[in-house]
Amino acid sequence: MINRTFTKLFGTSAPAKSTMKSWYISFRKGDVIIEECRRDDRSDHEEKTKKIESVRNALVDWRHWSVRSLSTHVGIPSTSVYRILTDDLRMVKKLGKWMPHKLTPDQQE
Repeated sequence: MINRTFTKLFGTSAPAKSTMKSWYISFRKGDVIIEECRRDDRSDHEEKTKKIESVRNALVDWRHWSVRSLSTHVGIPSTSVYRILTDDLRMVKKLGKWMPHKLTPDQQE
């Protein structure tokens, strides 16, 4: 019932059912103070943007990085670096070089 209420109120931003269940258990025990649990989504977004920019800047310097060495260079886990390269920057590795998946007309010439 609470899950439906949250879904109606928040739509796709509603917390997962498992999250609400853990909240219920914590509140019932009296372990959680709401002030301590607030999340700052803005800082999460800013942090993600900084990570994307650090990967992009590293690629400007040298496009022949392996995911593992790029991960070490920028200080981000390799799984995150791969996701940033493929999902956020839309890059593919061709002939050992990271390139945009879709080239602009200038890049095609």
